[in-house]
Amino acid sequence: PPQPLSTNPGTPQGPSASPFRNDKVASAVRFLKHPNVRTSTIRARMIFLEKKGLTSSEIAEALRQVDPNSAEYGLVAAGV
Repeated sequence: PPQPLSTNPGTPQGPSASPFRNDKVASAVRFLKHPNVRTSTIRARMIFLEKKGLTSSEIAEALRQVDPNSAEYGLVAAGV
C-alpha cells in the first residue's frame, strides 16, 4: 500500500522538494549579515541558530548565501 505523505511542514516532499525551510534560512541570512553578529565567533553564531531550530544543513546554506567563499562556510560544509 502507498505510504501517506508526511504532514510535517519541514519535511521535503517529492523529487524536487528543497531540503531547507526557506523562511528559516532567509531569517538566518539576515541574522548573519547583521554588523554586530559578524564580529561574534562562528561557534557562537551556530549555537544561536541551532537554538532557533535550524539544522546543520540550513546553517550551512545560510552561510553559503552570505559568503560562499568564506572559510566559515567551508568548515561548516565539511562538518568541522
